Amino acid sequence: MQRAARSIDLPLIAERVETEGELGVLREMGIQGVQGQLVGAPGPQGFARQACGLNSE
Repeated sequence: MQRAARSIDLPLIAERVETEGELGVLREMGIQGVQGQLVGAPGPQGFARQACGLNSE
């Protein structure tokens, strides 16, 4: 997957990164971004919609 994404210039984002060890391996692999508990806890329900100016329905 990494090779395919790079061949068409797509950024690679790893999800569910929870430890420094995982982050280190991903950095060695050249992953451009991460999401997960290590870098930030989830926000409250509805936060993203509110931040984008959308209704909470």
